[in-house]
Amino acid sequence: MTNGIRHKQKQNVELYFKKVDAGEFDAVYYQLFTEDVELYFPKFGFAYGKAGIRKFCEAMAAYVKSLTHDIENFNYVVSGNMVVVEGREAGVNADNKPFPDNVTAFGKFCNVFEFDGDLIKRVHIYVDPDFTSEDAVRIKRLGNHTLSNEDHEQQTENHEIGLSVEFSLKPGVINEFEAVLLPHLERVASEDTCITMIANRDPKDETRYMLYERWAFSIHFTPFRTRTDGDGN
Repeated sequence: MTNGIRHKQKQNVELYFKKVDAGEFDAVYYQLFTEDVELYFPKFGFAYGKAGIRKFCEAMAAYVKSLTHDIENFNYVVSGNMVVVEGREAGVNADNKPFPDNVTAFGKFCNVFEFDGDLIKRVHIYVDPDFTSEDAVRIKRLGNHTLSNEDHEQQTENHEIGLSVEFSLKPGVINEFEAVLLPHLERVASEDTCITMIANRDPKDETRYMLYERWAFSIHFTPFRTRTDGDGN
């Protein structure tokens, strides 16, 4: 493949992102693709042909109000007729909520472009479509709550901190304990021999508890002793 073709492919990749950022899905944008182009995007699935590209653009326009890619700082990997782009993006969703939050979402994405000459034959987009971190279930299960001291300091400095407390109780005291704290606790799981409940204290009001979402640190209480995350003693 000649250097001229490679240069044109990279130019077309950059033009693709510039058009997306400007919301200009015009004739110039569609001329970047072959007639049988294949597109993939998580949750959306596959789309084929320029009609499929148009359908995807319409879906994204209803989902995201504005989108900006950090084109100048893209990382490129070029091999054969493939151009892979790694980068960052930011924007505002249809509900006027900005993203990423840089707590559980960081705007990272990767696009894989396959070319036929200088036209895009295939574009597969790998990104977490939960741009505004609303997938509380996955955030709770996968969130990085075990942070280094340096991470704790950074999160404390930049974000409001809550307190997550876990209670493990013996069967003989569960009923008595629940009668006192049940209005303030969210039950997560119960078993025959113990019950586990998680409550979050509002840092602005120590008498108020909230459902767990994500916090920079947590303190776990176990029977007869306490420890903080990262305490291996």
